[in-house]
Amino acid sequence: NAIVLPNSVSKNITLGAGMPYLITGVAVIPENITVTLSPGVVMEFQSNWAGIQVDGSLKAVGTPELPILFRPLQYDNPAILPGAWLGLHFTPTSKSSELEYVDISYAGAFYGNFQNTDFSSAIKVDQSVISLKNSVLKNNDKHGVWLVNSPSIIDGVQFLDQPAKGVYVQGNT
Repeated sequence: NAIVLPNSVSKNITLGAGMPYLITGVAVIPENITVTLSPGVVMEFQSNWAGIQVDGSLKAVGTPELPILFRPLQYDNPAILPGAWLGLHFTPTSKSSELEYVDISYAGAFYGNFQNTDFSSAIKVDQSVISLKNSVLKNNDKHGVWLVNSPSIIDGVQFLDQPAKGVYVQGNT
């Protein structure tokens, strides 16, 4: 049982905890739109073709007791491997995104083929800025966080069982 989310939103929304939310493709948060996830929200991704592209803002601020979970559908299946879903991609138009007390697992798939690097990490921040604090990234394929010309803040984050780099910085510092 899950609430299936559309592939795009047209207004600011807040998603509350309760049933998991299921993303079946690439969900896009458009420019100038904010999606807020309440503490305890569970976001599940149907396949390695599912992820979130943030052109606007994502506010995912959990608590130590109620973290926000990003994980594949059937996350407890022992056959699940890193790269079971795409990940979070913050584009150059993304602004003011915050992630705190989030748990991101089994992300990092390529979107279509190896030449398309829109995702290919648990979190990719491309020429924008996010704040990622007090979180856990585990069992993700490729990099935990890939920063492309991004002066993002990463503080108090654990990277567990990452096959590549925890944080990959491409350009900038």
